[in-house]
Amino acid sequence: MTGLEGQNPSSALQAELFLRSMLLGLPAGLLLDCFRTLRALLPHHALLVFIEDTVYVFLCIFTVQCYVWMYAGGVFRWQYAAGACIGLAVYLATVGAVWMRMLRRLRCAVRRVLRFTGKMLMKPLTCVFQKNLKKYLTGRRFWVYNMVKHRKMHRSTPNRNGAQYGTEQGNGARTRKTAETRYF
Repeated sequence: MTGLEGQNPSSALQAELFLRSMLLGLPAGLLLDCFRTLRALLPHHALLVFIEDTVYVFLCIFTVQCYVWMYAGGVFRWQYAAGACIGLAVYLATVGAVWMRMLRRLRCAVRRVLRFTGKMLMKPLTCVFQKNLKKYLTGRRFWVYNMVKHRKMHRSTPNRNGAQYGTEQGNGARTRKTAETRYF
C-alpha cells in the first residue's frame, strides 16, 4: 500500500496505519536509550542535556512526518502521533526497563573498578607523601621554624636590640635591661 488515494479512507486502512505507527515507537525508544546511555556514562552540563532532548524531540517529529509522507499520503492525523507515543511507552516498559537495569549495573561495576584502581594507584602516593610529611614535620627545619614563629626566648637570650630580658625589683614584671646597665 503506497498511501491514501482518496480523502476518505476506510476504517480498516486507518486501523492498519495506526498499528504501523505504533512501530515508530521502536526506533524512538532505541534513540532514547542511546541518549540515556550517553548521559549515564558521560555526565555533562544541563545545557547539553537540553540540546540532546531537543534533538531527540525533533528526530521523533521528523520520523512521524516521514511516516505520514510515505504511508498516509501526506495527510497528518493525530492518531499517528498517538500510535508512536503508545509504541514508545510499550518499548520503555519492556526493553527500556531491562536496558536501564543493565545500565545501572554497568555503572556500578565501572565505579567499583575505578574506585579500586584509584585506591591501588593512590596508595603508594599517599604512603610516600605521609612518610615525607612525617619526616618534614619532625625534621630540624620545622623545629627552627616553629621556634621562630612562636618566639620562645629564654631570659638569657638577647632580643634584636641587644638588650636582655629580666626582672627588676623582684615584682615579676618583665622589663628590658639596656646595654648600659649590664653587669659584666
